[in-house]
Amino acid sequence: MADEQPLNRIYGGSDDDMRQRQRTMRQHYLDNADTFASFNPEVFTDDYAAKWEAAQEAAETADSATVRAGTLKEDTQEVKAEMEKARKLVQRLFYTVGQAWPKNVGRLNQYGKNRYERDRDSHDGMITLLDLAHDAASRPADALQLAKYGWKDTDTKDLDAQGEALTTANTTQESQKGTGVEQGQGYIGQQNALYRFGQQASLGSKTLFADDFAKRQLFDLSPPDGDDDEDHELTVQPGRQKSVLFTTPLDGVAGLRLLLSKPRPGMQAEVGRVRQADQTPSEVVALVPEQRSRDVLAADLGPAGQYLVVRNTGAHPVRVVLRVLED
Repeated sequence: MADEQPLNRIYGGSDDDMRQRQRTMRQHYLDNADTFASFNPEVFTDDYAAKWEAAQEAAETADSATVRAGTLKEDTQEVKAEMEKARKLVQRLFYTVGQAWPKNVGRLNQYGKNRYERDRDSHDGMITLLDLAHDAASRPADALQLAKYGWKDTDTKDLDAQGEALTTANTTQESQKGTGVEQGQGYIGQQNALYRFGQQASLGSKTLFADDFAKRQLFDLSPPDGDDDEDHELTVQPGRQKSVLFTTPLDGVAGLRLLLSKPRPGMQAEVGRVRQADQTPSEVVALVPEQRSRDVLAADLGPAGQYLVVRNTGAHPVRVVLRVLED
């Protein structure tokens, strides 16, 4: 069954950077293909590298909607203004968090700091970042600590309000564009398909080269600074499910944060853990507007597996953010 619209990129950074990293990683894979094949012959088949190369070519030759449709190149003045407000608001929050918890990168990342560079010019990305920041700042212990450094409850409410304002402005803009959206979704699908090849190799390398740090680095998908906790966001239509493969070994993390973004009455999602993307989870954790954010252990979502599955059991489309908590 084909993925429903809209699609989200499952990687951070620019498309060009992702494709370059995949091109380099594929060469490293070719140098170690026999090792990967002996580790998991069902995944790393004889034609895995060839399929990876074909995905690379498809991703590099795909046309994005922003290239094909001139009306998609420029934001409206309203969206530009709302994006600028959003950037200033989260930058002020990051500054306050830095004061409240000095030199605590993990805490900053809970507020979305590690997403900022990739999301600062993305409408959907910034909406999600504002939602993550609002969720973190709303936690009672955090709210008390932030208040000591001048961050008020009204500031936290502004995070939510700014997300709503940006959503409204962006929805209006998209309805005015009217062309190129389908092509753009196909383009993103091609980029995601390429990324998944490297994602599988990266995951396998963590076991294959557990005692060889230099070799693991050849298949590392994390940003160079090394402080980016892995996260993904999935948009799922009612009655459907989607899965995403995590490269961070889930049994080794402190926990996972599950967030139902921009909840509305009638929204409901379930999150579970499985070994294969098309499996149905035996255990799930529910997300509803009244409990939109959950911090859980990987074991709470199922006994094993690197895939997380989001199933929409409500009446409206949902966007769910899945984030690793390293500490």
